[in-house]
Amino acid sequence: MPDMDKRLCHVLLVYRDMIPSIRLCGHGQMQWLAKMKHIEYRATPIARLKQAEIDWADVVLLGRLDNWFELQVAYQLHHAGKYLIYVMDDDLLNVPQGLGVSAYYRNEKVKRRIRKMIDMSQAVLSTSAVILEKYAKTGVKKAILTDGYLMGSGCKGVRQGKGEIRIGFAGSADRLVDVERILAASLFRIKEEYQERVQFEFFGVQPSFAKGIGARMIPYTDTYENYRHKLMERNWDIGLAPMPDTEFHACKYINKFIEYASADIVGVFSRVKPYIRMEDTPDIAVLCDNNEESWYQAIKALIDNPERCYQIREKACKYIQERFVLDVVAVRLKEDMQDVFEFRAPKLRRRNPLFFLRTAGTLSRMADILTVYGWETIPRAIRKIKRNMCK
Repeated sequence: MPDMDKRLCHVLLVYRDMIPSIRLCGHGQMQWLAKMKHIEYRATPIARLKQAEIDWADVVLLGRLDNWFELQVAYQLHHAGKYLIYVMDDDLLNVPQGLGVSAYYRNEKVKRRIRKMIDMSQAVLSTSAVILEKYAKTGVKKAILTDGYLMGSGCKGVRQGKGEIRIGFAGSADRLVDVERILAASLFRIKEEYQERVQFEFFGVQPSFAKGIGARMIPYTDTYENYRHKLMERNWDIGLAPMPDTEFHACKYINKFIEYASADIVGVFSRVKPYIRMEDTPDIAVLCDNNEESWYQAIKALIDNPERCYQIREKACKYIQERFVLDVVAVRLKEDMQDVFEFRAPKLRRRNPLFFLRTAGTLSRMADILTVYGWETIPRAIRKIKRNMCK
């Protein structure tokens, strides 16, 4: 038998889909730590989770889990003596109305399940200090703060802007309301003043005012890797990142800054959390208040001063390469989790049949979806049940 004190900690991530939130808030960092032989690591979609993986794990990351089956698995892990860490990069218990996921996450059953999983976890892992302040109470739960990281080899390469000024926004459809409420008036003024000198592009959203400023539309991509690749190809001079000043949005991360800086784009951001932290480092971004005049003046100043754009690009690129490369981020996380990686789970004694839990969980999730979205989802839910029962 191997010496349990000598072997590396076994870390298991269970997740539903490998979305950017999971990849950038834990998965990538753990992969790097495993590569460097600091831990042993596995990442498994919860629909394919096996009992052997549960037996193997010491520490389990619960990646934004929220449905009935996922809660039952969390109970099993808890009773088996695993060290549970709930991964949460959005304030899932405080999702506002008006987003594509609002109806689901505002469902009280969903909220209760999330709360139960947080309650039974020994720690919360997040990219947001605000989330940790809310859900990882001092002395009760360990708060683990990590940064997102720069995907790829680094910055695209600083360039001196010439000719047409290309201004863009990149984001999911959930950001459409922010774009229309915060940016529309200022962008009309910029277009009126600079005419053909500026070209607008919207990547992932289609604002109602886009035609009025002659904007081009780029459809959102199917994977985060494709999204990053396409953003690199846009050759924007200026990237826009409006954000409303709400409790929910204050829990967001500065990932848009990392994305823009790595693509050699000068970012213009709302002066609200989380972006306000960038004012602590001069000349890596432009921040403005959420009103027409402030956004107009911020964009105009960059158009009129190409040298200023060049300086910001250069400093932003240097900043993310020093702070947000994967090895730097992972080492910081390792230092914060050293006590966690010393944990060893007891031998599993209780065994629940995952097959039946998985099937019952699919039925429960179908009920949640029907409650929120209506009966038209039945055929899709039945197909999912069949897929899961065949696994």
